[in-house]
Amino acid sequence: MAKEARERVHGPYKHGARWRVVVTRPDRSQAVESFTTEAEASAVAAAARGQAEGRTLMHAVDAYEVAQRARGLVAVSIARSRAHLDTLLAIAVNAGRPLRWLTPRRAAELYERVQVGRAPDTHRNTLAVGKMFGAWCAKRGWLAADPFAALEPVGRRRRGKPQLHVDEARRLLEACLSEHSREALAVSLALLLGLRASEIVLRQVRDLDDGGRLLWVPHGKTRNARRYLAVPDALRGHLLELAAGRPAAAYLFGEGHLDRPSRYWVHYHCGRLCAVAKVPRVPPHGLRGTHATLATAAGVTGPAVSAALGHGSTAITESTYVAPGGRQLADQRAALRALDGGADGNLVLASDYQQRGRSS
Repeated sequence: MAKEARERVHGPYKHGARWRVVVTRPDRSQAVESFTTEAEASAVAAAARGQAEGRTLMHAVDAYEVAQRARGLVAVSIARSRAHLDTLLAIAVNAGRPLRWLTPRRAAELYERVQVGRAPDTHRNTLAVGKMFGAWCAKRGWLAADPFAALEPVGRRRRGKPQLHVDEARRLLEACLSEHSREALAVSLALLLGLRASEIVLRQVRDLDDGGRLLWVPHGKTRNARRYLAVPDALRGHLLELAAGRPAAAYLFGEGHLDRPSRYWVHYHCGRLCAVAKVPRVPPHGLRGTHATLATAAGVTGPAVSAALGHGSTAITESTYVAPGGRQLADQRAALRALDGGADGNLVLASDYQQRGRSS
């Protein structure tokens, strides 16, 4: 069977001081257009390819983003995934290419390009998103197979989060409680409850429940983020004061009823309060790691720590959030308690959390 003749788009090509796009029509005649900039020529070529060749890379990436929204992923995760794909696929140049252009050979070339000037954590994360995108396209029959499937990530990841030591965590908590501000209260939640920065700023007044004893997280980064946590007594009164007289739908950490701060607000005040407490500067995610390490070392079970952080797997928690030796320290403390019946040496922070861990 003769191959169907179709319009084909070539370029852009450098031609003197300008850029050319060549369109070959089904009857083999050609149309040549010239542009002053490569960006302008690329945009026209992309639009022409999209019209001539059907489903394009841009169309597939847009559809993947829609599918992520349908799954209920939070906006920040979707935006991060989109940024990785835009970088990996060089969408600024390749948007109009047909999806079938994305072969295993080209996927390997794209990954090699994206490694240049980037840390292993960054380009490995980009490849991971590429693999999910490729598998999604293959599942829908848009590609014969995931073109990224055979690629091995390059370089070693940095393991673990920057964390505070026990005495440092105590000093930071003391600085937060002494300041008695909504900013300090937000940082305290990251340390004592292991909340993500986005989870803190999205909390509404109605999420503070049972007289301030419980804090609900009805949704978050993933499905596993849905949970409710016991509020330590040290924070209960401050949270109730913050919520007093405000509508149920108001954001707990917003200054008004409708506004809320961004997650970068938590990052800024986390760094500021670390400076006040004279401890190493760690981000809110580092306080999540500190929380996980201290809870683990205090004897809280792996599943309980993972559930408190909103993780679906203890493997993620213990490989990335709990500092090396945390579980071994808990086992050692348990052995010492069994041998001499001495004090259990509770580390810090939340005795009620330890009790929850034992009952989980």
